[in-house]
This record gives sequence, C-alpha cells and structure tokens, in this order.
Amino acid sequence: MDFSSTHAALRSLKRRPTTSDALKNLAEKLEGPFAGDGKGLGDDTQDVEQDVLELLGTEEWEGVSVGFLLAKSLVDNKGQALSPSFLRSLLAHCDQHLEHAEPRVRSLVASTLGALTRADDESSSGCTGLAAYEFFRKRLSGAISKNFERTTETITDVISGAENVAVDDTSGWKALETSFLALKEFVDAVGRPFIDGGHLNDETVGYIVSGATVHINRHVREASYQIIRSILDACGTLSGSNAPQQGDKLAHTFAEACAVGMQDNWSQVRYAASVANRSLLKALSPADREQFYPRLLPRMCLNRYYLADGVKLFSQETWRMFMGEEGREMVGKYAQDVTDYYCMASELDNHCVRESACHSIAEMAEKVAPQYLATHVDRLLKALLVCFFDESWPVRDAACVASGRFAGAYPEECRPSLEKLYERWFRHVGDPIWSVRDDSATALGAVCKAYGEEAYDKVSAWVTENLPRAKQQGAESAEQHRRKHNDAKAHTGNQVFSCGSLAPKLRKGGCSDCQVTRPSEPWEFSDGAVYLVRELCFANPEVGVTFFEELADVARLTHFVQADCLRETIWKQLPAMGEAVGKNVFKRHLDVFLKPLFDTLSRITTSQLARHAAASCVRQLSKFIGPSIFRGRLTDSQREIMDAEVQLGGPPGPSAGLMGMTKAPWATMAS
Repeated sequence: MDFSSTHAALRSLKRRPTTSDALKNLAEKLEGPFAGDGKGLGDDTQDVEQDVLELLGTEEWEGVSVGFLLAKSLVDNKGQALSPSFLRSLLAHCDQHLEHAEPRVRSLVASTLGALTRADDESSSGCTGLAAYEFFRKRLSGAISKNFERTTETITDVISGAENVAVDDTSGWKALETSFLALKEFVDAVGRPFIDGGHLNDETVGYIVSGATVHINRHVREASYQIIRSILDACGTLSGSNAPQQGDKLAHTFAEACAVGMQDNWSQVRYAASVANRSLLKALSPADREQFYPRLLPRMCLNRYYLADGVKLFSQETWRMFMGEEGREMVGKYAQDVTDYYCMASELDNHCVRESACHSIAEMAEKVAPQYLATHVDRLLKALLVCFFDESWPVRDAACVASGRFAGAYPEECRPSLEKLYERWFRHVGDPIWSVRDDSATALGAVCKAYGEEAYDKVSAWVTENLPRAKQQGAESAEQHRRKHNDAKAHTGNQVFSCGSLAPKLRKGGCSDCQVTRPSEPWEFSDGAVYLVRELCFANPEVGVTFFEELADVARLTHFVQADCLRETIWKQLPAMGEAVGKNVFKRHLDVFLKPLFDTLSRITTSQLARHAAASCVRQLSKFIGPSIFRGRLTDSQREIMDAEVQLGGPPGPSAGLMGMTKAPWATMAS
C-alpha cells in the first residue's frame, strides 16, 4: 500500500488483488474529490463524509487505513466545516482502532488524532482541539501502561500452522509504539497548554523516559525520544520566568535520557535522541546548559563521526549551532569526561561506535591544546592500541589513521609505545584489506615526519624486504583462480562473516588478536609497500626514489591473477610520487616505468580497473612532465598506443587518441 498521498492510497487500494469489488467501487468514487490530496473538495462534503465512514467500517485493514488517511485530509482541509456527527463517528473509529492488529492502521489513527486536535474547537461537537485529547486521555494512558510489558499471549503461526507460538519482538508490545506516537501527536497539536494544563504528570513522564532508555524494543525507544522532542518544543524554554513549573525537573530527566539515547546501538534511536538533545539545548539558556555538558558533550562530539550519515550530519550541525568557534575549548574544558567516554566507546560491542571513537580520539589529539590532554594521553593511546587488534577491519583501518595522527601530535608521549605501534603499523601495511594497507602507510608517513631519520630507517628496511615479495606469489592462471573460487566444497561449512567485519565480535574489547583473519598473500605485502614508497617520496624524496627501480620491476610481473590489482595500485600512486619528488628528479626515472605502463594498456587480458588506472597515469604524467617531453620519451609502438583510443575497461582500438580523450567513453557513447 502506498500512503504517500490520498490519491496514491486510493489507486493502491484499487490495484490490490484481495480488495473486494465493493471496496474498489468506493475507492474509484472517492478518487475525484481527493485529487490533489483533498484540496479539490467542494463546500458540500456530506456525501464524501459518508463514503469515508463506510471505508472506516470495512473489515479489511487496507480499507480502514485508507479511510483514516482520507479522514485526516478532510479534517486538515475542512476542519469545522465538517458535520459534528462525522467528527463524533471519526473519534469513535479512532477509539475502536487505537490498538488495531495492523501497525499501519494504528499509525494513521495517531496522525488522525493529531489532525483532530489541531482543528479549532469552535463547535459544540467536543471532538476537536483539546477536547479530543480529553476524550482520549484515559484510553491512551491505559493502552501505554497495559502494553509497556511484553505480552505473554501466543499466536498460531500463519506459515507452519504451529500453535502457541510466542509473538516476535516487534509485535510483542502490541500498540505501545503507536500509542506513544498518538501521545506525540497530541503534544504537537496542543503545544504549551498541554504542559501548563497539568496533562504531563510524573507517571506519563516515567513511561516516556523508561521507554526511551531501558525498553528492549528499538521502535518503542525511537518513539519515546520523538515524544521527548515534542514536549521540549512545546515547552519552548526550560530556563527563566517563562519556563513551565516542572521545567527544571524535565531538564534533568530528559538530559539524562538524551545522554543514554545518543549512545544507543540502533542508528534510528541514536538519531531520534540527537534530535531531542538539540531541542533540549534550545530550551536551555547558555548558562543552564553547562551543568549537562559533562554527559551530553562527549556523545555529541563522537556522533559527528558516526557511520550513519543521518546521525553524523545532524550532529555536526548541532555542534556548529551550539559550540560555534569554541568547540576546541569546550572539549578541553571537559577533557576528563570526553576521554572517559571515548575510551569506553572504543570497547563497546558495536563496531560502528569503535570506529567513531578512533576518529574522535585522533581529532582530539590534533585539535585540543596539549595542556588539556597532558594527563589523558596514555589512556587515549591505549584505547587506540586495543582497536588495532579489532576483528572488524573498518575499526583497524580507523585505528591505523588515528594512531598515526596521534603520534604526530604527541611524538614524545608515544615514544614508550613506539615499538608496539611499529609492529601494528607494519602488520597492517600487509593487511588483506586494501584500504587498511593504504591508511597504515599514511599513518607511517605521519610518523616519518614526526620522528625523522629513525623512522625513515625502519620504513625503508620494511619496504626493501617486502616490495619484492610479489615475486614469491605462486603462479596461477585465471582459469585456476576461477575454479578455486567456484569450488562449493571449499566454501561450505566455513565461518559466516558479518557486514563490515572479517568475523563477528567474539570477545569484548577486541583483544582476540584477530585470529580469524586470513593470512596475507605475498603480493599484498608488495601492494602495501607501494603505498609506503609514496609516503617516503613525500617525507624524504631522496629515500623514496631509491625504490623506483624495484617498483618498476614489480609492475612487470604477470604470473598470478592479482598482478593487475598490484599494477592498478602502482599506476594510481605513481603520479603522486612524481609530484612529491619534483619534475626534474622524476624525469630521470621515467623511462623504467614506460614499458610496464604501456604493456598494461596494450595487453588484451588486462582488467578494466588496471587499464583505467594506466590510462589515467599516462594522462597525468604527460601533463606533469609536459606533453612534448613525455611523447619524446616513447617508442614508436608506445606512441601508436597513445594515438589509438584506449577505452577504459576495453582493448585498444582505432580512434581519436588517448591524450585527446576529454570525456569518459560511456559519456561519448551515450551522446
């Protein structure tokens, strides 16, 4: 069913194969009046009211749900022009279906109640405005208290026919979530009079806060934070003379609830809590906010790096809104609380939170003044070391980057742990995940800049040993590789991996030394060494260029399937290496790369990604060195390849020429 508009809902109802003919005829009859989402309704709505009530009286949940959507549209567009009898009947239907078995019906009941409450109560119907809430107050309160604990009722499974089956976690609390949403609609509609009129008693607040912080069902928690947001918006302010009588109590209660919600495992709940937190801060004066920052500020700060974009972007906007240009000083002021939370977050079961903690720790080390962090450096560094051993590769990736930035910011404080850090960095430069290899090299590049000669020696020694390791890779043809990967027996009964992780989180804290990670292959060490050569070129060009001969030698390898992956990395990084060492120096080493570079372009078996990287490398090097000079270094056959069109991802063929290509080939074909 499509409930995006009244017209879409009616069309959807007509298309459903289970809809009765009578219901389809009724839907077709209502399509005209509700074209444009009810804005085309005439002055006389009596016939439409009767048709909507007929829909609400059907047994099929689809008809009831569409009936409530149409009724809401009627109330929104016509309000008190509707007959009192229709409004009373509508309220009775809301009462009847408040705990309907279908959640979509219950949600539409909640939104219809909100529309009734927002309508001006100028008639004697007693069905709109605050009177609608008064009619429902006890009913709603009873539904919340009755359904707050999980039902012990059992059902008969529709598919298997098994009897006495426990209801699932979503259905186990029946109408609790939608009852909370109905309460939210009432608060949004009534506004401040809801608070000042004594409708928000301690029992209701208790259910809301418990639903937000301790309830096991994530949908209930999310709905609870939506109510908290609505209550805070209705209050307007919790500070000063205009605050409601229970303003201070609400501020303390909701601040603690927001702190709990902003570290919830479910992104939707975390987002709802972040929205409620912004409303809380808006309702407080700058002076009154300070007392809540020890709990709120660390969570606000970490959520700016949370994996879910909605949480991340909203938290960044909230941070700018309330911290302005004083964010660094505020983090420094509450450094103890922020450090405590970051260290705790680095050991939580949620790998998204651990990853966010790594990024946050690195930012804190780089941006917060040393006088604030002097006593916290050891704890933050230990937290990063724990994440280095994490079973989730995005966490290890984040730990690599963060530790490099941390060492760059506090080189002397990190020196006692340097040997352990080197061991982890070098281990991850050969990690099976390419982004971990890249980011570990970036971290070592920062370390080279921080520690100078001693770091160059260690990194150079590792590159010398590992750059040629691809030559030790076992020979394997594409056909052999394909057979190995399509062997069902080899992939049956093995560990099942979760998204974003090479294994489930087996032990808290990530101290299992990643024992389930597959061993790295020789070519992956060479691939990581390529990234390190790039970093050496930036940190110390004289050291970086000493590896160019070996780099070109590795680019010539073709005896294993992943050789194209290795060449792809080389051709992607070579232009950056050239710019790092300078044009004059790079021109002296250009010739050793030309043959393997153009062999990549001319070989018909080259992978699309490697071919694309090689073509891009040719364009960039020609621009960097100068088109005439670059062309003068080429052989006749290489110039022919350059003059031929090298389609990215396809074999070379006759065309306008590689260097003349200004658009991607698929753009040319589409035009």
